[in-house]
Amino acid sequence: MEKYLKSEQYYEDLYDHATVDICRGIELRTHQFKKDKHDKGKYKKSVFAPFIHDIMLCFETGERYSKKEETIKKWMGRDRAKDELLENTVSPDNIYCNKCGEAMFVESKTLHSRNIKEKERVLFIFRCPSKCEKGRAVFSDGEEWIMEPELCSKCGLELDKRAERKDDKILTHYNCKECGFKKVEEYDFSIKKEQGKIDKFYNCDRARFCLNEKQGQEYYKGKQNLERSEKLMRGIEEREKNKDLYEKVSKLKKLTIVELEKILIPVLKKDGYIKFELGKPEIGRDVFVEFSTQDKKSDREEYDSNNNLKKTIKKTLENTNWRLMSEGIHYRLGFLSGRLRGYEKEGDLVKLINNK
Repeated sequence: MEKYLKSEQYYEDLYDHATVDICRGIELRTHQFKKDKHDKGKYKKSVFAPFIHDIMLCFETGERYSKKEETIKKWMGRDRAKDELLENTVSPDNIYCNKCGEAMFVESKTLHSRNIKEKERVLFIFRCPSKCEKGRAVFSDGEEWIMEPELCSKCGLELDKRAERKDDKILTHYNCKECGFKKVEEYDFSIKKEQGKIDKFYNCDRARFCLNEKQGQEYYKGKQNLERSEKLMRGIEEREKNKDLYEKVSKLKKLTIVELEKILIPVLKKDGYIKFELGKPEIGRDVFVEFSTQDKKSDREEYDSNNNLKKTIKKTLENTNWRLMSEGIHYRLGFLSGRLRGYEKEGDLVKLINNK
């Protein structure tokens, strides 16, 4: 049984052949644009085309290199899975010849699917050990695969089919019992497939288009630098476009936790809230910190106490990098608690101003 999984070199050669074909196509278009130079009308319209195509070629060789290892692993994983499926799938039992009733044996097995969307299944080819030598094709789950019958081109009825082997040839005889139509199909194993023309430039083009590790790393570093430059330019453009917004961000008071406590304690005390305390900060992308306080005014109802504290905190922190969490404030017998969120990154502060 032939294995699907080949050597790693096989897949490297396969991938490199595709790379050479793709890059040759780009280069061919480049040469065509350069040739159009003599056609003034066309050349004026495509004066930058050769330069663009050279960039496309550079990008394509680099991208092909960056995806090569992952693609080869994927191909090898796919073929390894096929071999494992063939190896581990058990053939169905009790398959008998439809003509003589003899128990049949497994002659071969292969992967089969009716279409590209259907998952491949193992198809077992059974052969009768008696003189009739009839065959049956059965999937591992017992479903039989029935071949579409060969129909007579004259009367449309099903043809009788008989195969025989002569030396290196297999002859398949078709006969119509109704109208007498006959035909013979021949398959010659001795005929070798025609060798394609030798591509004497392939090795040279493979060296040009299939980057080695050093060239690939240089491309990767260059791509990273380009992406950083593009990100920087987008940032500059975005800041220029939203100049007023960034101006507001620059004016926000960036309070530390100590400063946060100092600014809230006197304001809340003045409003009747005492013993204000901050808990241990939770550090992530932003800073989260729990707080608690007590309402000194015993005659203030829960709703008023809760709502008043919320308004006071929001107003006090309005022009800072801190906000009261959306979960609000919890009240129990004059004891109030909640959480505050501190923003550090400029992008988050921009969103903070935008959401006002």
